[in-house]
Amino acid sequence: MISGGSIIAAAVTAFFETLREPYDSVFRVLLIPIFLVVEHRFKYLFFSFAASVKGFKFMRRVVVVDGTFLKGKFKGVLLVATAQDGDSHVYPLAFGIVDAENEAFWEWFFNRLTSIVTDDASLVVISDRCLAIAKAVAKVYPLAQRGICTYHLRKNVISQPGGRKIARLVKTAIKAYTTAEFDLIFSEIRRQNHKLSVYLEDADVHLWSRAYFPGDKYDITTSNAAESINAAFKKPRELPIVSLIEAIRNRLTRWFFERRESAAMIKSSLTPKVEKKLNRRCDLAATFDVQAINQHEFQVTDGS
Repeated sequence: MISGGSIIAAAVTAFFETLREPYDSVFRVLLIPIFLVVEHRFKYLFFSFAASVKGFKFMRRVVVVDGTFLKGKFKGVLLVATAQDGDSHVYPLAFGIVDAENEAFWEWFFNRLTSIVTDDASLVVISDRCLAIAKAVAKVYPLAQRGICTYHLRKNVISQPGGRKIARLVKTAIKAYTTAEFDLIFSEIRRQNHKLSVYLEDADVHLWSRAYFPGDKYDITTSNAAESINAAFKKPRELPIVSLIEAIRNRLTRWFFERRESAAMIKSSLTPKVEKKLNRRCDLAATFDVQAINQHEFQVTDGS
């Protein structure tokens, strides 16, 4: 329980009540009764702004979650759920403030998140290897697929004896498109460092490899998006809770305005980053040699 709770609870509730009408914000404040129902104390909070909620239907159904410590007088943890827009920008979706990062609080957070992100087989949730998150996702989102952050996985590999030598192979294995390609690369990892190959297998290849992952996580393979949100609010995390929430609202308002202005200037049906990527690939493809084998098959070489 976060200390100074009754004052915080009143302030947080009042703050969001001022936003509910004009902004249609989504928020949940859990209050646990002290002295029957005479006094309440703040325990944890979930909130999301209407712009985030309405825009999510246009995003790929991959949600990245992470938590980071608050640094102000009232200690706690800031939880964040993010998506990614069509131009690969971080898309802040929802936030939570709790007094500790454990299974109960993550389960509570995900239960609130279901009002925005429904459970189905197309959903993917990505996080670090936190067991509390894994258990909470399994309970609240049983139909969804869960992936683990490949950036942290590679860092753990590099930190082990001989890890740097196979780091590039691990990265290639992560990005392999077919199981045959993955198996070939992984056999080389096993040959070079059997101990680390066991570690990677224990981490479950279905959670971190593109080839064996059962869902569609596209190119979103790390929890960096959520971590970058936490980094963006490094200073505000030192503030009182209401000031932190206001800082988050202000930052999101600015981001969404800037992106809306940029999007209004786009003349293509593609987002800028996607168009650049396709143009590079088209330019590269123009250098390839194509030899017809029959009416339906062709041999393509890179021309080098």
